[in-house]
Amino acid sequence: MDKRQKTGGEHKSGGGLEHFFSRIAEDFHRFWRPVAAVVVILVAGFLVYQNYAVRRDTHFKATWKALSELPRVHPMMSEEQREEQLRDVIEECRRLLAEQWKTRATPWVLLRLGNAHLKLGEPEAAAVAFDRVKEEYKNHHVYHLALPNLAVSLEQVGDHDEAAGIYEILISEEPDNPFWAVAAGRNYELAGDRDAAINAYRKAVRKAADKEVARHKLEVVDFRVSVLEREGDLLQALPEPLEPLPGPEDIQPDIPPETPDPEIVPELEDVPDQPLLDAEPPEAEPE
Repeated sequence: MDKRQKTGGEHKSGGGLEHFFSRIAEDFHRFWRPVAAVVVILVAGFLVYQNYAVRRDTHFKATWKALSELPRVHPMMSEEQREEQLRDVIEECRRLLAEQWKTRATPWVLLRLGNAHLKLGEPEAAAVAFDRVKEEYKNHHVYHLALPNLAVSLEQVGDHDEAAGIYEILISEEPDNPFWAVAAGRNYELAGDRDAAINAYRKAVRKAADKEVARHKLEVVDFRVSVLEREGDLLQALPEPLEPLPGPEDIQPDIPPETPDPEIVPELEDVPDQPLLDAEPPEAEPE
């Protein structure tokens, strides 16, 4: 009796396993094609992404190497050498932007391109390059270097409303820096917005209240506020020269420019206007 029960149990267990494997075989025959398709898609996607990552890294390294080999402009160069070097920088930067993929090195290319245009006295082209950084790379370190240069470019072009707007962004990012407010006030004044100019100048004075050196240098700002409050004349942009400016061989006294000179990079405490930040990419690869 025990043997018959045991044999029956074994047959029952064997039948369950046969049924289980039979169901697996049946499901495999029904679904193997879609499962295989999914596996193929996943493998193909992985290979495509891996190839893309390798190529992107290759483009980044090529761009970074080209940036490190760009010619440097030195103060002791002649005017002809200086212009030739800057033209070479512009040509190479444009080639990199056209031929290389967008990588984390691209904003550095745009910064170098904009700086070269600005040094050559081409603020319109410089503004285009800096504006691309502003619009496309807000989370990149270069964004904070390009904004002052963009403001300088717009001011030199005569687009004072836009320049004032960029300086307002800089004020929001560096609220303790009074000279951004000075620059904003100057551009508001040149744009004909008296009230905005007064507010910006007053903001600069308030920010400098605890800085003895800054307060001393902002005395002219106090004077401009008093002039504007008395309905005095607004600042006027300098007219274009009727004849070419004298060359270095002519002996002429230095005349301070209306806007910051992109070739001069003084310390912030040395001038009331924010200088151009002609930043170069770091020697090591960025994070």
